[in-house]
This record gives sequence, structure tokens and C-alpha cells, in this order.
Amino acid sequence: MNKRSLGTPGTELVGESGVNVRCVRCKKVSAGNLECCSGCGSHLFVLCVRCGQKNERSGSICGRCGGRLHRVDRNGRSHDRGRDFRNILTLLLFVGGFAFLLVCAAYWAGIKFPRLTP
Repeated sequence: MNKRSLGTPGTELVGESGVNVRCVRCKKVSAGNLECCSGCGSHLFVLCVRCGQKNERSGSICGRCGGRLHRVDRNGRSHDRGRDFRNILTLLLFVGGFAFLLVCAAYWAGIKFPRLTP
């Protein structure tokens, strides 16, 4: 069994098959059979894109195939596709809301729009 010290005497970090897993966000030690941290709710494991192996988030390569687990951008930050999607969705909602407000303001000002049907 592969054990690593957490820095405090008597506390061990053991992988998925063992007892405890340390959260990468809040550093709290949680039971290895949990999917999310009991302290902050962050995911404790990540799936390898290449082979589907479940790995600890603290690792950088897959234990089965050796593939990279986290994509990193030029600034050394982890790439999050969900964040990109949320940013695009926010922009689209903002633009759509602004267009709706313009149409409402024009309607209240009495501006007549041409009809689209013949």
C-alpha cells in the first residue's frame, strides 16, 4: 500500500484503495470512499481523459496510462472548460438582455417597427 505523510505525526494519506484523501482546495483529510471533500465540497478525484481511470486530484499524471490529468494554460493556471462556457453564456445573456431593453425603450418611446409579415 502506497502511503505518504501529511506532515502531522500519525496522519497518513492513502489513495483510493485506502483510508484517507487530502483535498487540494482546503487541505482537509477526508475518507477515501467519498467523491467530494467533507470540508468544502470540492471533488477529490478526477477521471483520466485518455483511459477513464479514477485518480486523486492532487496527481498530475494518470496512474494507469501516464496521461496528463489537468490541462494548464500559458500562465500555469488549470484550464476549466466549464468556466469558459459560463463566460460565453453570461456574455450572450448580457447582449440579449441589452437588446431586449433597447426594444422595450423604443416601444415605450413610441417608435414603430416595420412588420416582418407580408
